[in-house]
Amino acid sequence: MRPYVIASLLLLTSVPGWSLGLVAISNNIVSPNGDGINDQIRITVDNPNAADVQGHLYDMSGHEVAALGLQTSGANTTLTWDGRTESGARAESGVYIYQITGDSKRIAGVVAVAR
Repeated sequence: MRPYVIASLLLLTSVPGWSLGLVAISNNIVSPNGDGINDQIRITVDNPNAADVQGHLYDMSGHEVAALGLQTSGANTTLTWDGRTESGARAESGVYIYQITGDSKRIAGVVAVAR
């Protein structure tokens, strides 16, 4: 087992029977203006069972805005969003809901776009 300390919380990975869990989110506000500061959001989840993970972003009306990008490294899966919609347009300023599913679990939270 490898321990990770996140905000004074000890999380252990690679424990049999554990499932998908939120580890960290880089920031809750994205400003997709190309200046290199908060241009994307990175959400890292512990995925010890190597489950198929999917992430989606919705506006406050419940319409899907984008699928989150996926990258897996060991027992972690990182999901990213660059503030753009599926069509490639910059998302409007406002609050959005992310939903991550995998290993029979659902993780949800909110992020904001500030332009």
